[in-house]
Amino acid sequence: MVTKKDVCSLESFEELSKKWALRIIKSMFMGCKRFNDFITAYEGTLSNRVLSDQLKRLEQFGYIKKVVVSTSPLIAEYHLTEMGKDLNKIIYEQARFAEKYGLIDRKHPIFKGRSLEEIFDIKQINDASVPNASSGEVGINIDGVANNGDEIFVKAHE
Repeated sequence: MVTKKDVCSLESFEELSKKWALRIIKSMFMGCKRFNDFITAYEGTLSNRVLSDQLKRLEQFGYIKKVVVSTSPLIAEYHLTEMGKDLNKIIYEQARFAEKYGLIDRKHPIFKGRSLEEIFDIKQINDASVPNASSGEVGINIDGVANNGDEIFVKAHE
């Protein structure tokens, strides 16, 4: 029997398949916090209405939280919740795929001349005791997420 909790969980997971959901979350990892940061990041391809609706839904499902910074004038910032932060590995792997097949414009300002490993603070594994370490594979052991200035990175452990 499918319960209400099961339906909510499935709906929450399906929310990530919406056109802008993962793009907005990815932008948050890259430093976007305020409404206009997202609008600027997508250079006119994302309307105010769509962004507003998607931010509300991501907040409703627990991926992000809205924090009011100032009431006069009203300034709000959006921050990833623990559930939102746990999507970092998925987004990193998507970016690796896009980079491998030339789907990423490396000249885009969001990269600021950094590699994906630098952006996500990923360490190369060079330990012979780790399987596939000699192949130069990137290994990720996610312990938590740290805020470094205006950018959020996954902390990888050697």
